Amino acid sequence: MTDKREKAKLTRRAMLRGATAASMFGPIFQDSIRYARAFEPYQLAWAEDILQIGEGNHYPWQNWRAYKMITESSTTPINTGEDIFGLEEGFQPLLDNRAMNAIHPDIEISGGLLETKKIADYAVLAGIRVAMHHAGSPIGGFAGYHCAATFGDNFLAMENHALDMPWWQDLVTGVPKPIIDKGYVTVPEKPGLGLELNDEVVKEHLRRPGYFEPTPMFDDYIVSGFRTGGPWPHYDETGKWCNCVTFE
Repeated sequence: MTDKREKAKLTRRAMLRGATAASMFGPIFQDSIRYARAFEPYQLAWAEDILQIGEGNHYPWQNWRAYKMITESSTTPINTGEDIFGLEEGFQPLLDNRAMNAIHPDIEISGGLLETKKIADYAVLAGIRVAMHHAGSPIGGFAGYHCAATFGDNFLAMENHALDMPWWQDLVTGVPKPIIDKGYVTVPEKPGLGLELNDEVVKEHLRRPGYFEPTPMFDDYIVSGFRTGGPWPHYDETGKWCNCVTFE
């Protein structure tokens, strides 16, 4: 029987198992089925984003019927979701139709902490495992680690990029280093995400000059160029109020 203290410890650690997976295939679902079947002898943790072409202007993951056919045609676990936003807007049709074996939300795309937790809880009801994707700074990483620590036994693993950058984990302070230690991350129990920005290191590696500079451009009214079907009252591109059509 697992010691209660050990069980409590595990609930506060986001596990990053060293499983092997493969990503990005296609372009049509018949090819994807062939890939999935070819992977079977290797017992991958999952094949990710195995469908690369959608229908019409849709994203591939919106074609849940094709994903379901791929999933049912192979024993290789099928996984998708790193570029999907929201439960109702994105993940729900895939989950309701059991179209894959696992999902892979990225907290910086899927809708933040609460929406990602909502997605993960819904996946539990569908009997579908949850992994996580992350390709960003340690700030987004720790948001994901906090979220993943609430998933319990339904959590698979969290993919991390940028670990080969020697300064990546120096972007933050206040957390144990190395951040990922033997496949695990210790989830802070301090307020917020439990870390602080290392301003000097961040400034050394800015992609563009400027650090928390003023953003007066966001003080202006947003000009809508997306509404169609005739004139509507709004500010045009010059800032003038009009009942007109712009951006045709």
